[in-house]
Amino acid sequence: MKKFTLLFSLLFIAFQVDAQLWISADVGFNIRTSKDKTTVLGISDEIERPRSLSLILGPTIGYNINEKITIGGIISYNLYRTVHKDDEYKRIVNNFEIALLPFLRYNHVINDKFGIYGQLDFGPSFGKAKSKLETNDSSFNDESNLLRFSINLRPGVYYQFSSRFSMNAHYGALGFRSSRVKSDGSNTEQVSKRSDFGLNLQMSSLRFGLNYHF
Repeated sequence: MKKFTLLFSLLFIAFQVDAQLWISADVGFNIRTSKDKTTVLGISDEIERPRSLSLILGPTIGYNINEKITIGGIISYNLYRTVHKDDEYKRIVNNFEIALLPFLRYNHVINDKFGIYGQLDFGPSFGKAKSKLETNDSSFNDESNLLRFSINLRPGVYYQFSSRFSMNAHYGALGFRSSRVKSDGSNTEQVSKRSDFGLNLQMSSLRFGLNYHF
């Protein structure tokens, strides 16, 4: 027990001196609403597109191996909500996912406080999607299990404003994602698979993080 306590104390002092270990929480959110308006022969018609909300919270731990290389991991909690309604029906979809993402980050130092980085992260995510469809005279519920795997390359910036605190932000991602959705209906079971590769520049990919260095 004494040896363990001594070893823990030495490691804690080493981290304090080198300031290599850090923790943070990445946060991202996005709200989208839109309407399409068409006018034909002086008659206007508006179509309300689905409203969506996404909220992401990602507790993160990182370790700076040296000035250029950082390794770490993210546990990302993702909440998505979509609402679509018109005169005939209303559909609400709630998705909740947990992603486990180890990452490798390459840092380019511009000065003693500011720098840019490229981050490669990959890993699985698990979750559920619950949907509810309401019509004028009936209501239907459905639940699906989600399984995804993704690989992403993200650009970012960071700013070290004290010895203990820094801030980072990254936007956009070039990546690959495969997903499997299993839906259990009342009488049938449906499984759908999908793969995507491309560049994501949507505002929902914007993340901010406040980091504490030990």
